[in-house]
Amino acid sequence: MREPKCPYFADPREKESTPADRPEEKLPPGVGRNCGGCATQHITYKMQLENKKKRLIQELGGYSDIQVYSDEEWFYRNRMDMVFTSGGLGFKERGKWWRTLPVKQCVISNSRLNELITEINEFFGPEFDSFNVKTHEGTYKYATIRTPQNDSSVSIVLNKQSERYDQAVEKVKEYAKVSTANNVLITNMKAKSSQSFGTDFEVVKGSDMLEETLMGKTFHYSAQGFFQNNSVIDRKSTRLN
Repeated sequence: MREPKCPYFADPREKESTPADRPEEKLPPGVGRNCGGCATQHITYKMQLENKKKRLIQELGGYSDIQVYSDEEWFYRNRMDMVFTSGGLGFKERGKWWRTLPVKQCVISNSRLNELITEINEFFGPEFDSFNVKTHEGTYKYATIRTPQNDSSVSIVLNKQSERYDQAVEKVKEYAKVSTANNVLITNMKAKSSQSFGTDFEVVKGSDMLEETLMGKTFHYSAQGFFQNNSVIDRKSTRLN
């Protein structure tokens, strides 16, 4: 299993066991201490895995025969929920939910996902009418990007109460025509909702289902779902067991 460094579901208990901080020079370019996307990058990767194993042992009532599989520390994740900012896609600032930080790449996301980050930023450019979480104004809320090994999808989450909603819909449809993503969706959310997925969506290109192969079996699952396996670790753990 892989340490889930998730931007919106990181477990704060990770901070319970924190040895010497990971030196700044050991972090790849683009990883900042003020990025709220990850809660554990200041901890060495070895300790992150040890913390995860300890937590599992506690949750399983003391059962300790657990093997934690790991692989590359960076550029592996195949799903990201990113916020629209005035400077492009990004994340919320750590400890300041109302402030956002644009990023050119995400160092825990795989290369295909980073390609789509660049693609979205270049297409929409300075026309971002980014949503403001304090005033509840603006149109573009999130971009949920998914890049499993056999497929890809981009879901643009819009504030359906925005006065510029119709313009944004047409812009996303233009993007779908040139996007390299297999699937492009528009997901509609109310201004005061903080969710990045839902049942009110429109498929603009492709399908709302994604395809993944696990242990030789093909599975299909919703692009609006949370499922996000690590394909490399799946193959590795299968070979070792």
